[in-house]
Amino acid sequence: SCGGEKQNIIAESVHRDPEDPNTVIVNRQFTDLSTAQEFLSALNSDEEFQAMLQKAGVQPETLELWVGEDV
Repeated sequence: SCGGEKQNIIAESVHRDPEDPNTVIVNRQFTDLSTAQEFLSALNSDEEFQAMLQKAGVQPETLELWVGEDV
């Protein structure tokens, strides 16, 4: 599971599109870019995460995961 990174998370927020409640954005701000990239890499191969998505009815082709930098 990808729960061990909690100490590297600075902030978290969850947002929903008011016109499409099926569109949800989860934002996590990490201490540095490499930690965020490591988290994303681990998440993509995490079987527990994949099972959770399937149970929630998330269509894999609609899921977007990416890493960005503060500017």
